[in-house]
Amino acid sequence: MITLAPGRAVGQLLDRATIRPELYAEVTLCSPYIDETLACRVRALVNAAKGPSCGVTVITAPAGARQLYSCFRPSAVPRLLRIIVRRNLHTKTYVMVARMGSARSEALVTSANLTAAALSKNEELGIRIVGNSPGGRALMAQLTNSLRRLTAASSQRHL
Repeated sequence: MITLAPGRAVGQLLDRATIRPELYAEVTLCSPYIDETLACRVRALVNAAKGPSCGVTVITAPAGARQLYSCFRPSAVPRLLRIIVRRNLHTKTYVMVARMGSARSEALVTSANLTAAALSKNEELGIRIVGNSPGGRALMAQLTNSLRRLTAASSQRHL
């Protein structure tokens, strides 16, 4: 299924992953900008994901990475969290990959950054992809492969 999605859909996706992390094997958040409010929501997701071992990857610009690190104690960034810094990042993509048989994989490709303004005030628009149809599954596979290439690119830097 492919539908239009407003900016608030990013917050709804984060909420679903935070409330039921055991349904997902991996959550990837890709946004160049992350503000304090959303960095704290990512921290809540990472804390919830520890028990069921749901991996969380955040691909962001240097300032977004600094904002994320400010939400954790200096030596307490969990192993389940990967922060990948990309200097020229522009894409805003959010993906939840379901565990086998537990839920449907879902993604948002949107204009919305991980900021409170993007989720509540700004005029944002994107598409929501759910892997519950042949077309949705094919698009999810292409999207997750693209994000994997982005995380494996030689210009990445793990902090």
